[in-house]
Amino acid sequence: MTTSTFKNNAIATVAAFSLAGFVAAASATPAEAGNKGWKILGGAIVAGVVLHHLANNHKNNHNSGYSQWDAHVDWCYDNRPRYRESDNTFRYTGQVRHECFSPYSG
Repeated sequence: MTTSTFKNNAIATVAAFSLAGFVAAASATPAEAGNKGWKILGGAIVAGVVLHHLANNHKNNHNSGYSQWDAHVDWCYDNRPRYRESDNTFRYTGQVRHECFSPYSG
């Protein structure tokens, strides 16, 4: 498991548990909280799956191998703000985009 994958899984897990805690805290009475337990658990699981998918949406899973380009793209997503894989650019502020160079760049 790569560091990026581990980080994305950790983010999704924390977000799911945070959502579950928020929903449980929003219940009006302890009796209502007990009755909503299964709904909270289901909501947390769905939220975790959705957030996991969103965190990994930039990866190309059609290729079974992990190429140097994939490592470069992961690095750029993790280290450059508003990275765009289609033209390998990112931007800090404003409209000026810069090419992303990573330790995996050729």
